Formats: sequence, structure tokens, C-alpha cells
Amino acid sequence: MWVLFVSALIFVVYAIASLVVPVHMKMRTKIICALIIFLFGLKYFVYSQTGGVLEPRLSPTNIVILEATYSALMLAVFLAIIKDLLLLGRTIYRAVRKVPSEQRRPWPLARINAVIAIVALTTGVWGTLYQYKIPAVYTYPVAVEDLAPELEGYKIVQITDLHIGPILKRDFLQGVVERVNAENPDLVVITGDFVDGSVANLKDEFLPLKDIKAKDGVLAVTGNHEYYSGVNSWVRTWEQMGVQFLKNESVLISRANAESKDPDRAAILVSGVPDHHGAAFGEEDPDFELALRQLRARFGHNEVPAVSAAASASFRLLMAHEPPIVTQNPEADLILTGHTHGGTMFFLQPLIAHFNAGYVSGMYQVNPRTKLYVSNGTGIWSGFSCRVLVPSEITTFVLEVAK
Repeated sequence: MWVLFVSALIFVVYAIASLVVPVHMKMRTKIICALIIFLFGLKYFVYSQTGGVLEPRLSPTNIVILEATYSALMLAVFLAIIKDLLLLGRTIYRAVRKVPSEQRRPWPLARINAVIAIVALTTGVWGTLYQYKIPAVYTYPVAVEDLAPELEGYKIVQITDLHIGPILKRDFLQGVVERVNAENPDLVVITGDFVDGSVANLKDEFLPLKDIKAKDGVLAVTGNHEYYSGVNSWVRTWEQMGVQFLKNESVLISRANAESKDPDRAAILVSGVPDHHGAAFGEEDPDFELALRQLRARFGHNEVPAVSAAASASFRLLMAHEPPIVTQNPEADLILTGHTHGGTMFFLQPLIAHFNAGYVSGMYQVNPRTKLYVSNGTGIWSGFSCRVLVPSEITTFVLEVAK
């Protein structure tokens, strides 16, 4: 928590130093501007005093206001840094070229800073309100060598990071489910961070999950936010709604038919691992090798050796919440993850990638066999909810034979 408070303080101090102090205006006006910037930086303090960052006891409107103003502060700091770097470069250039002082025209700082403030506030409000938009569907073909003909065109739809809670509610999830169903998926996978809040307060918000229509059902894994919200109660609740969780387990989905030349190959092996944050709550660490050894029946918990199933399956899919799962070197054709929200704001992507093994958004070729997809997220956490040039998404993957 202290990191959030310190970062907010740094943003406030830099914004005041760059956008207020250097501008020629009355001291009273400067104090008012500095006070406004200070108020914009109070989001996490207000949350800590009203129930906590994950589930503040505030109305959605008040949360959106706090999110929008804090996002505006961050954007203003980003733009101010660019401005200050340009000013520094201009100063160095003049010193090197020994430009006479009478030829040095000062920048209109008041106008520039006013534009920065307007752009930051407008973008912060727009980017925060964007979270209510039902995401568009993005489709990716996945070419697989030696894919069984029965699996050609198999359609997997991923949703992730819904974060149903303080802001996003049942109507948002209903819109997501309708868009998922319109894809006519064979399989739906949910890669964690369903919720921010307790079962007692939010159970009914998830009723639309019962309406998902997929030929081979809905498979899921936990994200870190499930552990902050009472993971066991939530998993039981979602499984009653038809979602099957994989906890270091695998399932085998067969598409073999009477005409199949190689029935064992006409199958997809889907493995799922829990989020590593579960270890702090007494839960298992993610373990891909263990998942392969535990082949879970479609509607049971029978454990049988999965080595032969893994060897024969035509396509291997791994579900995990966080991209660093690739450091376990899992033998999969496609790994689906979320967690990063795509960086939320484009200029934060390098920072978010740094903390996620270098991965932040989109498709990556991890090795000659394995592809990793990092979703931008279907929803977004209400504690950091502004998107700028990083759209939310529902993602469809269509299997095809590699040419």
C-alpha cells in the first residue's frame, strides 16, 4: 500500500513543480492550482479510509470521479516530463551553440501548461468512462503443425480480468456474455481476476455466467484478486454457475468421430494453473508438470496419469493468469494469460512489461513451438481504471493447420 501513497505524492510534487511554480501568476492562483493538484492525488488515501483499495465503500460515481482525476494527474505528469525534457534539450542546444541572450525567446509556459492540464483532464475522464464499454472481439488464427482435421476451425474465446465489483456490475457482464455467445465458441476460457469483493455482496452480479453457451463448456483459473476476495467461496459459487476451475489440472477435449483416422490425435489438452499469489493464502503454487499428471474428468475429480493424453493430443492449451508462467518453460502450443491489462495507458507499457517477464500485450512467439497471448483484459480493476490507447477485449482464437 505504501508504494501507492509514495507514487501519488511524487506525482503531486512533480505536477506542482512543473506546471504551477514556473508560471507567472498571482500567488493566490498558484495556491489554488496546487491545492487542486493535491486533491487529485488523494485517491488511494480516500480508498484506504472507506473500506480499502479493493472494495471502497463509495458510490460508483464517486469512484469514477476519483479515478478520472487521479488519471488526469498521471497524464499531466507524463506530458509535463515531455515538456521539461524538450526545455532541457532546448537549453543545452542554446548553450552549445552559444545563442545570444537577445535571440532566446522564452516559451509561453502558461499556455503550454494550460494545454497540458486540459488534455490530461479530458483524456483522464474519457479513459475512465471507457471502462463501461462492452469490449470488441479480436480474432487471431492460430496455426498448428499436424493439427488433426477434426480440430480445424476449433474456436476458443478468452475473457479475463472482469473485475466485477465496485464499478462494473451485472449489466456489464451480461453484455460480455452476449458478445461471447455471438462468437458461437467451442470453448470459453476465463483467465482470472473475476471479482473485487465478497460473495455476500456480489454473487448475483455473476448470474450472467450461467448464460454462456459453448460446446465444450467454460474452463477457468484463479487470478490474484480472487485470493483477496475469498477464493474458496467464490470458486464454489462460480462452479455452481457452470464454470469449471483447473487447479494444476488438465482436461482432455476430444473431437474424434466415427470417421477419425487417428482418434487419439483429434483432441485438445487444456491445462490450468492457479495464480502464484495463492501461496501466501496457503494454496498451491502454479505447477505445469503437476497439471499434466492430474487429468481431471469433465465432471469429476478423478486423477489419472495424463502423460499419454498429453503425448497424443493434437493441440495443447495452457491457461494461467500472469505472463511469467512462461519461465516454467511449459510445453504448450498456446498459453493464454491476462493480468497486465495491457498496461492500461500506452506510456506505462514498458514499466508493466518489466514486472511481467517482458510481456504486456498481444501475441508473442516464446519459442518455435509456443505462442503466448497476453490479453488487455475484458474489464479493468476499479483501483486503476483509465485506458489510453489500450482497448479492452474479448479474444477469439481459431485453430488452423499450419501451411
